[in-house]
Amino acid sequence: MENKLRGKIPFIAAVSALSMLVSANVALAAEVGNPIIVDKTNMFTADETVDLLGGDLGEAANFGLVGFDSIHLNAHTNSNIATEHAYIGAAFGNHANGVDEPEVSYMDKVDGNINVSLPADSKIVFGQSNTIGQTDNGNSWTVNGNKLEMQTGGSLPKSERVLKDSKTVKYLDLEAMEKSMTSLSAKWSKTPEANATHDFSDMNKRHIDANGDVAHINIDAKELQGNRVTATLGEKTRLVVNVDAEGADNITLPQLDVDGINHAEYAKWTDKGVIYNLTDSKAKDGQYHGNVGTAGASSSVILAPEANVDASQNVEGQIIAKNVTIGGEFHRNSVNVPVTRHVEVKLDGQNKTETTPFVVPQPAKDHYRFIVWTTNPDGTGDSYKPGDTVTIIPKNTTLYPQWEAKHLLRYNTNGGNGDFEDSDLPSDVSDTIPSRDGYEFDGWMINGIKVDSGNTVEDNGSDVTVVAQWTPVKQDVTPTKPETPKDDTDKNDTPSKDDSDKSDNDTKVPSDDKSDVNTSTSDKTADTGKTDTGKKTVGAKNNTQAVQQDGQGLATTGVAVGVIAVAVIVLAAAGVILSVAKRHEGSR
Repeated sequence: MENKLRGKIPFIAAVSALSMLVSANVALAAEVGNPIIVDKTNMFTADETVDLLGGDLGEAANFGLVGFDSIHLNAHTNSNIATEHAYIGAAFGNHANGVDEPEVSYMDKVDGNINVSLPADSKIVFGQSNTIGQTDNGNSWTVNGNKLEMQTGGSLPKSERVLKDSKTVKYLDLEAMEKSMTSLSAKWSKTPEANATHDFSDMNKRHIDANGDVAHINIDAKELQGNRVTATLGEKTRLVVNVDAEGADNITLPQLDVDGINHAEYAKWTDKGVIYNLTDSKAKDGQYHGNVGTAGASSSVILAPEANVDASQNVEGQIIAKNVTIGGEFHRNSVNVPVTRHVEVKLDGQNKTETTPFVVPQPAKDHYRFIVWTTNPDGTGDSYKPGDTVTIIPKNTTLYPQWEAKHLLRYNTNGGNGDFEDSDLPSDVSDTIPSRDGYEFDGWMINGIKVDSGNTVEDNGSDVTVVAQWTPVKQDVTPTKPETPKDDTDKNDTPSKDDSDKSDNDTKVPSDDKSDVNTSTSDKTADTGKTDTGKKTVGAKNNTQAVQQDGQGLATTGVAVGVIAVAVIVLAAAGVILSVAKRHEGSR
């Protein structure tokens, strides 16, 4: 047993040593750990560890080099950088003597080995697609498999010096910055000249003078290119030189020497400087999309947000462009406009204030379309759109909403009834149908053109009224048949000749009234009816009465009865007289 144990002692010792080594490595790895993932609490606009610069350049003022698409570092760069894609071929980071402000660099994508010497408590932030690891027993970072050589001191722990974008939040919004810089460039290009003059009449003594806090001057590219230019500025003058390319594909900036600014590394930024603003009046968007080069060392800020800048000569200042290539040394010297990080901003008409950084809200107002927020009530000054993030703004600023009246879609029921509310254009025609007594709805019409419910009416610069169309409802023109008066005649009875027309012995008695009983049969018309006792009666009618109206039936019956009675009496009397006459004649 003892021999078996003695044989295993070296193995046990080795395992123990290995375990101790692993434990030590784990402890060392904890020095860098995993990169901090970016969220809304630690993105650039909320990063309290970085001192902000501002002024007109806004967030871009905080980076020596800004490449909205890419930055190629081929020479020493004494500056921080911010870009979509970094191609690292040289060291970067401000390591000038006396620098005491931390800085941050941002690279969404990166190629090459990174070797940086940064001010104390500085940071580097990488895009979400990069792979961040550790090496040197956990004491160093790796980026996409390449060691990150990062020399920096200060109290900030190593584990907090490298950050990585999350899937939803980026540390720096380069797209928003690019839009801001193109807007600034366009704004400057239209600013009237002020506080500056230039004299280029002698090609060997080309000079610019400027004073005041802000100065503007316009010099086209053809005139600017050439020999060295000197400039004399006031102690805090920021001179904007608008350079119009006028369609040129290439512009070469001359050597520029500014009084009081040396070609050297800067630990502190100067309060004055020259800003080249490159534009192109021949381009549809007014931006310069060509190539910018340098003929000599230049103490300037170069603003060309849609151009390619190749700094083959030393530059002391800043470069803000689409693509940046550093071929000569670059030394950051930002225009020094410190800003307060947290500023209260009043929103006019909203009864509220915001504190920077904040996202500009979208206000609403009935029948009005919101345009933009501005720093002046009349719509002038700096402008901010809904969704913009405000990080740098002067104290005591009030933002004023600018509105545009909307045009309305109105309804005219044209004599009909119905509830229709005006709506803002563009709008769909209502599918509610109006009503009108005696009419049928026949759709809507706009300026003589028929439109259907649900059709979209666009806003063409004025109010639009839809008018209801109506068709009269057709009436029934067939006359109503009047009721037939009641006929007392029993239609089942047949007319008969009354026996009163004859004597008891069927003997005719002559009559002087030709219209009486001797009326021809063809002149007689039989009319039947019933008496009150239900008996049939036939009324004799003279030859002047062709037809008797049904309404006279009762009267006619009464007259006929009377006539018959008289006729009977007359005949009886005649009979008596005739009988007496015969007797008298017989007695003779």
